[in-house]
Amino acid sequence: MDAHNITRYALQKESGVAMNTLRAMYEGSTQRPDLEVLDLIIKALRKITGKDLGLLDVLEWAQDG
Repeated sequence: MDAHNITRYALQKESGVAMNTLRAMYEGSTQRPDLEVLDLIIKALRKITGKDLGLLDVLEWAQDG
């Protein structure tokens, strides 16, 4: 979202994913992201940006501790 200047509001409107879910994912507090939700987010990002974004463009690995 940050790399493409997309707001959570815009992503929520395009994807239909609940704002609380988007906020938790954005802040990194989601323990197990739902695959269907990730699919909706990726499809929405592709539509908004016009770019062929994928899972690696959405997820970031952060080791605990």
